[in-house]
Amino acid sequence: MNDMKKTLEEAARGVRLVVTDVDGVHTTDHVTIFGRPEGGAELPFGLHVAGTVRRLAPCDADGAPEEMHYLASADDGRIEGYRFYTRDGIAVKECKRHDIPVVFMTGRSSPAVRQRAKDLGVDLRYGVADKVAEVEGILAALGVGWDELFFMGNDVQDLALIRRAGFSAAPADAAAEVLKEAMLVTGRNGGDGAVREAIEFVLGAKGLWQKIVERERTLG
Repeated sequence: MNDMKKTLEEAARGVRLVVTDVDGVHTTDHVTIFGRPEGGAELPFGLHVAGTVRRLAPCDADGAPEEMHYLASADDGRIEGYRFYTRDGIAVKECKRHDIPVVFMTGRSSPAVRQRAKDLGVDLRYGVADKVAEVEGILAALGVGWDELFFMGNDVQDLALIRRAGFSAAPADAAAEVLKEAMLVTGRNGGDGAVREAIEFVLGAKGLWQKIVERERTLG
């Protein structure tokens, strides 16, 4: 067990670039999607317009909101709801603070994911059909080798990158095929701290995490 941990730490120490999938890694594998309402009060939720942003709230039979959880999007055709784990964001920002670029990569295009990437100041590659080719381009542009890449994914379409990356990780609830091949399997599920756990392992292996903890007043 100690030999395995030592091997993982050696691989993690060489990381110079972090690339992660989004769905099932930064979020759960669930996406809430509402189509645009076309019936107003007759529908089981209400549409409230503020500028170009639509907010949906579950409503009772009289149209009164049942709870104060809103899903927002600038797209009036449909609204998607994602939940991100805020502590993942702290870990992502610490990578950037220590000159380790972070890239979010997904085959989908979602306003919510674009907003999250913007909030964290990371590079977002969306609508990606060939993740290997996309990463090859990023590596070439940054002068980073495959052995210096940390990739985190959760499903079979991520296996090609998991096999190539010098260090790889998967959430606890990833697909069985991914769990077998990822170097590190976190104890946390996707969307529930898996990214934080994996990045903390990398920063810890580099001797950085304790320093981060010691200057906790300046995090964020």
